[in-house]
Amino acid sequence: MKSWQDAGSDAARLITALFLALSSGAAYFFSRRDPEAVRRVFSPFSRVACGFLARVFSVFPFSAAELMLYLLVLCAAVYCVYTAIALIRRTGRLTRLIRFLVNMNLAVCVLLFLFTFLWGLNYLAPPISDSLALSLSPRPAAQLFETARFMRDRLNDCAPLVSRDENGVSSFKAFAALSQNAAGGYRALAAQYPVFSGGLSSPKAVTAWPLMAGFGIDGIFTPFTGEANVNPSAPQACLPFAMAHELAHRLSVAPEDEANFAAFLSCTHSPDAEYVYSGYFEGFLYCYNAVSDIDEQEQALLWEGLDPLAINDIRALIAYNRAYSGPAREAGTRINDSYLKVFAQEDGVRSYGRVTDLLIAWYADGRAREALQMRE
Repeated sequence: MKSWQDAGSDAARLITALFLALSSGAAYFFSRRDPEAVRRVFSPFSRVACGFLARVFSVFPFSAAELMLYLLVLCAAVYCVYTAIALIRRTGRLTRLIRFLVNMNLAVCVLLFLFTFLWGLNYLAPPISDSLALSLSPRPAAQLFETARFMRDRLNDCAPLVSRDENGVSSFKAFAALSQNAAGGYRALAAQYPVFSGGLSSPKAVTAWPLMAGFGIDGIFTPFTGEANVNPSAPQACLPFAMAHELAHRLSVAPEDEANFAAFLSCTHSPDAEYVYSGYFEGFLYCYNAVSDIDEQEQALLWEGLDPLAINDIRALIAYNRAYSGPAREAGTRINDSYLKVFAQEDGVRSYGRVTDLLIAWYADGRAREALQMRE
């Protein structure tokens, strides 16, 4: 009798897992056919749901998502060991193996279902350029050069305004104080662009930052808790931008190039000088790298015109990346590349650099100058 009950329980779990997987797949299928419905219906829901979770978990001074990950890995490991011992010592091995596979499959399907209906469908929303009325038509190289020079000049203006250590490298306020100012730029943007509206909790530092750094990860947004998790060891000049990037994901901006652009806008609209500097620092680097692909002479001119203080930060970033280069970072890049391609970003990790197209459009449409005049 018990064996029949066990078999029925396993079948119920398998059916539940199948239902969750098919529901997730159907949601992606229909969302691809109607991106506008994702923008109008799902993205506002996602912002509210993730915002609610963020407020709930904000009572913890540490990353609840990180703790949950450790517990999940521990439980999975214990379950695997227990099953392995049972298969060796007891009868009914086939039944136990089937139950193990069914349970693990159900766990994966539950996580996929929650990810999909909490946040994942945001990947299929119309591009953020539509919400911002930006034209992404092909641009001549001259506009890239102009945008890069604009970024360089603004970076030079901001470089003397931030605190630095004895080596002339950026040395910002403590992580907790810096994270408290992370939402300031988005609050300023929301008055003009509703796509950036929504209550935001402060980003949290991850304790396992050596592991994140080794895999080349600056931050992770976790929709299950609504938390923006950031690697606190990232170079100071990059840290505010990383916080703003993860908060962009929290606001349902899913594609990486769009999250980078949102982070740039947030940083450069922030009342905090360290965020403004970080925004132009990253904006310049993206444009500079794009210029290097097409015109070495223009690249050299950009570098020659840089403030030595900004060069100090670029060299600190290069040193940081070299310190954590190796097989782990290569593996992390491959994993991230595969993840992005699965979720409709065909360029994979290259999509991060596509922010340059948005920066050029922003500059060419005169928005950059308007924003600068508003600050003045």
